[in-house]
Formats: sequence, structure tokens, C-alpha cells
Amino acid sequence: MGSNGKSSTARFGAAALASAGLRAGAYLSPHVTGWHERLEIDGQPVSPLRFAEAVSAVCDASDRLSEPVTQFEVLTAAAFVAFSHQSLDAMVIEAGLGGRFDATNVFDGAAVVALTRIDLEHTTLLGDTITEIAEEKLAVVHAGGAPLITGRLDEQVRAAASRRTALTGVEAQRLDREFGWSLEGDDGLEVWTPRARHHGLVLAAQGDFQRDNLAVGVAAAEELMDRPVPTGELRRRLGQLTFPGRVEVVAGEPMLVADGAHNPAGARALAASLDGLLSGRRAVLLTSVLDDKDLGGIIDALAPHVTEVVATVSAHPRARRPEEISEVALARGKPTHIEHQLKEAFATARQLAGGSGAVVVAGSLYLIEDLRRCGLLIDG
Repeated sequence: MGSNGKSSTARFGAAALASAGLRAGAYLSPHVTGWHERLEIDGQPVSPLRFAEAVSAVCDASDRLSEPVTQFEVLTAAAFVAFSHQSLDAMVIEAGLGGRFDATNVFDGAAVVALTRIDLEHTTLLGDTITEIAEEKLAVVHAGGAPLITGRLDEQVRAAASRRTALTGVEAQRLDREFGWSLEGDDGLEVWTPRARHHGLVLAAQGDFQRDNLAVGVAAAEELMDRPVPTGELRRRLGQLTFPGRVEVVAGEPMLVADGAHNPAGARALAASLDGLLSGRRAVLLTSVLDDKDLGGIIDALAPHVTEVVATVSAHPRARRPEEISEVALARGKPTHIEHQLKEAFATARQLAGGSGAVVVAGSLYLIEDLRRCGLLIDG
């Protein structure tokens, strides 16, 4: 659970479990190209047919309820239905927007809880401060339960986590204290946990935040199994993992970098990776942002790394008008181009970047999904 890094951490945790010989299912969100991608078994999405069968079963059952159910509740129940037919040894379940009242909060204390970075989000539902949001998410830590595995947290969230573990008697394992990672040579990575030191790991995923996510996922998996993950098999499986829409370099000339970055913390994490990726290239931001997201915070993080902004609109019903994005970007001193059609927006961004430049697609995974569906975000 957390505001950012949940999907990546869940996939790393599932890969670690599979490396130890467990048949693991993972429930993730959101998807990039198809809804069935939210359910993975042994690292592969379930078939669209199997996904549709599970959703149909849940919808049939929900028709008999006296109250309506939300889309996320249907998807969560469908994940459990699909997984129940697969003889799984373990499940990795990514929480939704909250914790206490989240549809995924149906496990007892035997479940290992992993907490990634927390940022201000969904404030109308979770609270107006980082502390209030953290407390809502940490409510899934139950008395006498398995340890809480935490990533890189700010001071307020660490304090909230300490209060929760003291209240519940749950042990805490914290990044850079009980577990962590360090670089080995140019590309290698070591992840260390209370149970093992894993040398020579290589990640396709870019950025230090992904290394944090890997360490959290491996530590959580080892805590669940109460034994170390075999390093050689973990190394092999990590080499096969890809992360569409997470600091994803999808083309060369101009370079294309795609990242969901839907809130300020996600945008800051992307920004931290851009200098190394861009290597001085002229960069243009192509963006669409949903109306419940902190547009100003996202633009503040990315503006120093781009020369111009192309504002467009995804197909999502809550996508902001490009004119609103343009107004915010112009206030930050960035020339802005408004394009309501995705193909025109993509072409404009590429033209502005030039063959030796880069286009940074960020602000919403729904934008990336739309561009990919149109056949625009492809290698080449």
C-alpha cells in the first residue's frame, strides 16, 4: 500500500516469491493496455477470457446485493475468484486508494503489509494531511500480525507507522535499517535483508525509487516465507520483468520516456531519473492529468527538465481540459501547445523535440494507455 510504487513493489514481491518456487498471484492497478493485466499469475497476465469469467461471476453475485458496488470492489472480488481456481501458494494484493475501508482490507494479521511512499492524494476521502492519510492506510496493520515492511518514508509517516506498530505490537522493518540496497559496479545491485544478501541483481526499471521498491518487495516476500529467496533465480526473473509506463524508454529518435507520474511524488521520482536518461537532450513534456490530481505539483516537478509542454486530453472522463494544463504550465514559464487530439499532440511533441531530443509522456497512465492503443508508443 502507499501513494506511489505499489504496483512495482507488488510485482517485485511476486517475482521474489516465484523465485523461491511458490506459485504466486498478483493483483495490480491500473492497467496499461487491457483490464486483464491487473491479474497476474507467475508473472503473466491472466487471459482476457479468464478475467471476463471472473468479473461476470462477481457481477452476477452483486446483483443480489441491496447496495451498489464500485468498480474497484468488483475488480478486487474478481481477482479473488480468479485466484481461487489456480492453486496458488501466495498472493500479492495491491491496495487501492486507502486502507481502512479499502476493498482489499479483508486479510487477518497473517498477511505481511508493505508500505511504500505516501503523498497527499484523495484528500476528500483520506484526510487533509500526510499524517491523516498515513493513518488511514496503516489501519490494515492488525494486532499480533506479521511485520510491517516500510519503504522510504518522511518523518510524519514514520511517526504514524511507529504509533501503529506500538499499538498493535507488530514488528517494523524499515528500508535502510533492517534491509536495503547498494550499487555494485556500473549496473549491478545488491539487496540485503535480515535473511540474505543478494548480489549481482540487474533491473530494467530505471531510478533509485525502483531499487527501493525492489528491496521492499524482496524483504516482504522473505518475511512471508520465513526464508531467503534464492539469489540466482531472483536474478533471472528480474531480468525478465518489464514495467510499462514506469520510466519506460520506448524509442530512440527522438527518445520517448513514458511514466504514469500522476501525483507530485511520482513526478519528482521521474524527474530524479530524467537528467541521467536525457543526457542533455532537449525535452518536451506531453501530458494529460485527471481533474482530482495536483496539477501544479506535477508541473512544478517536471518543468525544470523540459523546454516546452504539449497539453492534451486522455479518453478518461475525468481528464482535465488542456487549457487548464496550459495555464499552469505558462505560469511556470513554459511555452505550451494545446492539442485536443492525441495523434496531433504526439506529432507536435515529436516535432518540437526533434530527432536528437526527447518526448516525456507523463501525468496519467490513462494517457499512456490511449497512446499505446493508437499504436503511437511503440519501439522504433
